[in-house]
Amino acid sequence: MRPPTTVRVLIGLVAGFLLGLALTGSPSPAAAMTIGILTPVGTIFVNLIRMTVIPLVASMLIAGVGAMMSGEIDMQLDDAVVHVKAGDVLVQRKRVKMVTATLVLVTCVCLTACRQGSQPAPAALAPASAMTSTADVERELAKMEQDWVDAVLKRDIATVDRILADDFVATLPDGRLITKAQDIEELRSGAFSSESTTIEGVNVRVFGETAVVTFGQTEKSQYHGRAVSGRTLWTDVFVKRSGTWQIVAEHGSVAPDLPQPTGRAA
Repeated sequence: MRPPTTVRVLIGLVAGFLLGLALTGSPSPAAAMTIGILTPVGTIFVNLIRMTVIPLVASMLIAGVGAMMSGEIDMQLDDAVVHVKAGDVLVQRKRVKMVTATLVLVTCVCLTACRQGSQPAPAALAPASAMTSTADVERELAKMEQDWVDAVLKRDIATVDRILADDFVATLPDGRLITKAQDIEELRSGAFSSESTTIEGVNVRVFGETAVVTFGQTEKSQYHGRAVSGRTLWTDVFVKRSGTWQIVAEHGSVAPDLPQPTGRAA
């Protein structure tokens, strides 16, 4: 025996709510892909519901006015429908109250629909909020750069693994290309070690889900026992995936003997 329609609707609502919590709280690529598939469907469904508001309001208005003009009303008495002529004063009063309540309800629905339609979309909010968000991202990425430096000094593999994307590729000042796996292995094995590293002039530019960070770096390090100390200039490319910023590319070059720049997020 199938459960009543009300029960099935409630089950569907609870299941959809739990599924939404599970997907939004999961960082896995499968969850992100599922959200990307379901989001357009949900948007279309909500827009279709909004489209039915105006026809629904119009039909309720027409029905209310028709009931007032017809001079007739159907009353529910003890599970039986009784058709009464409008000549009875008591019936007239009940009909007027019912129609009045209907019109009040319709008016509330209209006002709510108009208010919803007049609200700006999230993308059209005040520019101040967008500027604040960009400033927050700039500070976050500048901190990630410093966290990376600190992790190399402490040989903190977990932090380096979190900051670098799996497809990370770097072009070093000597022209070598190095992947994330190679970078972590050199740090773990001690092939690369740093005694001191400082960064300055951090400049962050955000382009939606992508950001470019430039900075200068002064270090005293060794690579396979060979000194690689000095000052270099770096450009890091960040990409935001599944709500998380990571570095996907990096390019370094030997710094000329010029004044150091001052970055916005330094």
